Amino acid sequence: MDEVGIIGLGRAGTVMAYLLAEKGYRVKVVRSKSMPGYEAQVKEHRFPVRQLEKIVREVKVLLITTPDRVIGEIVEKLVKLDLSAVKGVLHLSGNHPAAILKPLQAKGLSIGSLHPLQSLAGLEQGLLNLTGSTFTFEGDTELLPWVTALVERLECRLAIAPASFNKSLYHGGASIASNFLVVLAKMGLDCLVKAGLSPGEARQALIPLMQGTLNNLGRLPPEKALTGPIVRNDLVTINSHLEELKQLPHLLPAYQSLGQLTATLAMEAGHLEKMEYRQIVEILENGGFNNGKSDSGHLEGEKETQ
Repeated sequence: MDEVGIIGLGRAGTVMAYLLAEKGYRVKVVRSKSMPGYEAQVKEHRFPVRQLEKIVREVKVLLITTPDRVIGEIVEKLVKLDLSAVKGVLHLSGNHPAAILKPLQAKGLSIGSLHPLQSLAGLEQGLLNLTGSTFTFEGDTELLPWVTALVERLECRLAIAPASFNKSLYHGGASIASNFLVVLAKMGLDCLVKAGLSPGEARQALIPLMQGTLNNLGRLPPEKALTGPIVRNDLVTINSHLEELKQLPHLLPAYQSLGQLTATLAMEAGHLEKMEYRQIVEILENGGFNNGKSDSGHLEGEKETQ
């Protein structure tokens, strides 16, 4: 089933169209901004553009790569067509389950969700990032041989979701780890620029630091990859952060919330004693020392720098 139709040529659709063509799949596309009969070009590859009612007569597998809000509309249109030539339909949404395609099962099609767990910020970055990434599959087992072959040809990993899979929670976790990482980077950049570095210098300084942390996470569990003043119970440094962040008040609540989560992880990992944990949480909640003291009336000895 190497004849594939891609519905939607946004970021995900463009990356998938190019990679499938590179791996020998014969790809045709449905693209709202192109007239049928034209070709859509992605780098050196050109893809025939078809109307929905025509592409379903020419391909074996359909990939829906539209925004999530459009998937239901696509399904409503598909169920009205002759789908006898199509064997399976998959969407690439990270949030919607395969069940959103359920009306197509009544037409005799196998359905599934195949989500690339990767940030696709554009064509070039998507092509660079996708190799080695995980595709999460959920749906009819009849599609597994085709999905497995596709993922292998793309040199990626396949994760098969269990029957009890919570798709929205899965996608929420991915958003925290990916989307919020960008926001954290922007927060860090704001601090470094406010401290006196130029935006370019700040970026050059932070990106290697963040990459080093990701390298640690690639080799160690989170509790062992964790470093910094909270892990070593450095109350003076935590207090100075809180004081100086008053210059950037929009960042202070995030520092306090994330600091408490960091302290919890550090305590659960055995880096902090309960009393140390409570002191840190109190300082974070109060936005600094009470009268220059911790809740016990004195500063505990700081741990060796980590």
